[in-house]
Amino acid sequence: WRVSGEEGWEPQPSLAVRAVTKAEAEAAEEAQKAKGEAEPAAAATDEDGRNATTAAATDSQSVLAVLPLRDVVVYPHMVIPLFVGREKSIHALETAMEDSKQILLVAQRSAGEDDPDPAEIHEVGTVSNILQLLKLPDGTIKVLVEGVYRARIEGFIETDELFSARISAVEIEEVEGREAEVLSRSLMNHFDQYVKLNKKVPAEIISSLSSIDEPSRLADTIAAHMAIKIQDKQEILEIVQLQG
Repeated sequence: WRVSGEEGWEPQPSLAVRAVTKAEAEAAEEAQKAKGEAEPAAAATDEDGRNATTAAATDSQSVLAVLPLRDVVVYPHMVIPLFVGREKSIHALETAMEDSKQILLVAQRSAGEDDPDPAEIHEVGTVSNILQLLKLPDGTIKVLVEGVYRARIEGFIETDELFSARISAVEIEEVEGREAEVLSRSLMNHFDQYVKLNKKVPAEIISSLSSIDEPSRLADTIAAHMAIKIQDKQEILEIVQLQG
């Protein structure tokens, strides 16, 4: 994992923002487990292979620990390593690990704020599964997370140790059929042009996106790979209605 800054991630030179694949995440976890260094966050799956905590969280879980992010926006289905050093953030991770192994990742309004209050945290974030957690000798933590679904903060529950929040799932108005095909094709065409103009994004990303059928997931994945401002990424996260 290559990370820098509290609750942030330093992109690799060849890629503006890189969400590692699930296979890479699993390989990393196996490697760490073999060394005896990592604390895996295994989650139960149902007969369809889905994360069993996802449905439970969407249906009934209304309070989660909150991890404010300085310089990154995490989208659903995105797998990313984070470096966590702030005391409240560490407590939030520990609380999540003891509970459902899910945490709400939300971008700060200002990356320079070391101890943000609720007003300095965006209202919409991403409920994420903790895939792997590695405690370092200096007390900081490397954590591998996977975005699951968008959520809106309905109210903060603030203590001296951490932030928690009452949340509600944000539903995306999906398009279907012919409209979905047209929208996905349009997204791919525009992103293909972007990749040709931006040499920091490897061309092979296009082929990896071709297997994504849902326009909303495709839009999220494309946004994760674009070198745009954090505020712009946050605005994309808050979009709930897809339009051609």
